[in-house]
Amino acid sequence: MNLKTFIFISLSIIAFTSIHYNSTMIFHELQVYIQTKDDHTNIFISAAKQITGNNTNLSKDFQIISNMNESFIDMVTNISIVTNISIPPRNKILVILFGQPRGGPIAWNSLKRHVLDVLPADLATMFTGPAPMLLDSMTKYKWTIPEYEDWAQPFDEVGCGSDWRLICDLNGITFGGIAGCGGNGQGSGAIVLTFRGAVLKALISNGIDILYDYFILTRADQVHGCPHSTPQDLTTYVPEGEDYGGINDRFIFSPRNEFLRVLNTTAILCNAAFFAKMQPHNSEAILKYLYEFQNVKITRIPRTMFTVRVDGDPTRWSPGEDLYDLKSRFGVLIKYPNELHLTEKTCNLNAATILEQNL
Repeated sequence: MNLKTFIFISLSIIAFTSIHYNSTMIFHELQVYIQTKDDHTNIFISAAKQITGNNTNLSKDFQIISNMNESFIDMVTNISIVTNISIPPRNKILVILFGQPRGGPIAWNSLKRHVLDVLPADLATMFTGPAPMLLDSMTKYKWTIPEYEDWAQPFDEVGCGSDWRLICDLNGITFGGIAGCGGNGQGSGAIVLTFRGAVLKALISNGIDILYDYFILTRADQVHGCPHSTPQDLTTYVPEGEDYGGINDRFIFSPRNEFLRVLNTTAILCNAAFFAKMQPHNSEAILKYLYEFQNVKITRIPRTMFTVRVDGDPTRWSPGEDLYDLKSRFGVLIKYPNELHLTEKTCNLNAATILEQNL
């Protein structure tokens, strides 16, 4: 059987056994079975269109893989390999924590209680080091990338080279985490984009992307004040508040086809001129422009989580505030007070009650 015939038959099986997937999702399914190469692109697209009757440009979705530097996956380690691929049931959800394992037991207990157990959902982590035992025990997929003093090299690898260096002296924190750029490396703009690229690569290269219908991307230092609502439609949700002229970057809940585009930062990293016209110069603005470019429609939902800091947690931005004497009572600082106030309103609980319930 030649390659083209195999691809066509595989697409046919996927199409008839997974009717609720659109053609873009089918296209991603097939990537698990065949190691795609640039010279096979047209065969994939042609076969997908023949089966689905879809005349849209699937080549844009192919760029999620082909545009990314192949060496980037080399720095993603401890990947759980999926060997038996099957069509998942509806509404299977994966929560992905990225960054550093901050926040402490109260935050992690609240994640289990109000998110993992409620939805229910599996957990993956993409950290720069090992997770503490409590958080590690909840985790199904564990990935790590190095912690860099200067994130310039991994930023090059997740994008399309170093064109961004031409405008890295922009004022603001667009390139936060990179030494010598505007803002003196403060903030985490470049780090956020690097982690998104790492997550995308890990999901697709191991076939994990096809095992789930919905994904949550968030941080480990979020305290969840009340149960998270289950998805009702194919909509991408972001909590209200903390936008700073863009879209906040601490939590997003998305169906699979849109989540892959949410992670596909190469769409903007490959165009240095994009950054020059962007206002304001921060990670929230980057994500707003990315979602618009990728045609991801964002629906805002009431906030049910807030960010905390405990002793020993590093920080690149807010050191946190001791509100309501919560530090002495529960050992936490509140990093962004507006998050807390919105969560108290949504959950109809005060901060002390929320924290006490998750001790």
